[in-house]
Amino acid sequence: MLLNEEIREGVIIIRLSGYLVASNPSALRELVEFARRHRAKRLIIDLRNVRFIDSRGLTTIYAVVTTCRSQGGDAKLTGMQHHIREPFYHLRLDKQIDHFTSPEEALQSFTG
Repeated sequence: MLLNEEIREGVIIIRLSGYLVASNPSALRELVEFARRHRAKRLIIDLRNVRFIDSRGLTTIYAVVTTCRSQGGDAKLTGMQHHIREPFYHLRLDKQIDHFTSPEEALQSFTG
């Protein structure tokens, strides 16, 4: 699930892979715990290698974003493939979570 992580200009970039689904609750918990453990205030979640996401996975991502915001920061998404973008838009999360094509674009939005 967590492919790798790096820190650039004070922003944590995590790259996810595989399936973010209700039937894989450990992967979802791993994402939430990662954000809490690192007290991530500025986070980029790269979804480029996520093969499938269900509503539980999207809800978990939303929870991570709101956790970052409650700590005075923000989280942004990048690399959404078509099969992820459709449910994301359907749930109107595009109105609540910033999303970008690449981590570099998202990073630039943090640094201005």
